[in-house]
Amino acid sequence: MRRAFCALLLIAGCGRTDPPPAVVAGPVQGELIAPVAPSAPSPAGLPADPPPAAPEIPPTPETVEVSAPPPPRAEVKAADGGPEYLPMTLQQLGAFKYEPPVPPLRGAAPPPPRPDPFPPDLKNLDGRKVEISGFMYPLRMERGKIAEFLLMPSILSCCFADRVKMNEFVAILPADGKPIRFLTQVTVRGALEVGEEKDEDGWVMSVYRMKAESIVDGGTK
Repeated sequence: MRRAFCALLLIAGCGRTDPPPAVVAGPVQGELIAPVAPSAPSPAGLPADPPPAAPEIPPTPETVEVSAPPPPRAEVKAADGGPEYLPMTLQQLGAFKYEPPVPPLRGAAPPPPRPDPFPPDLKNLDGRKVEISGFMYPLRMERGKIAEFLLMPSILSCCFADRVKMNEFVAILPADGKPIRFLTQVTVRGALEVGEEKDEDGWVMSVYRMKAESIVDGGTK
């Protein structure tokens, strides 16, 4: 449409036969502009003055970003005489750096033993009854129900590509062995197992496990 409109304008312009308007010369009005006087030459034998030097701009110092150190991890205090099920969060369980070991190749010499990666306060939770909320990620199904699942910190880590760390989830099995229906957000209660569980090839499968005595819908306590 825009191209056709421009073509019509060109055709209309080419078809005009009117003569161009005549230019009528008239008297010059106004004052004459005085010519610019040339700059005075330098005296004989003396060089011309150099142009003024540009002012020096001091260099801008580089900005060095200093990252603040991470805040210290709050220890989990499980005092005797407290509630039967200690309230815990998956963020508390994952509040330390954990790197799962890489098993050696078959036939290679076993690596030297490494120190226990778990902080003492979390290691002391092994066998302690706790209560944790999270999102259900099914692992094993039986007759259309959930026989085993992972308790995850968010639904994004369940369904999308948000990589969850090994120490941020708990592998859950119903204590009575009966499969349950799928629930999105749940609160589980039971004895927590703390330690590396490895497969036959030496790969770490989980660091937290629980045989849940109760599984409550909605993440409510």
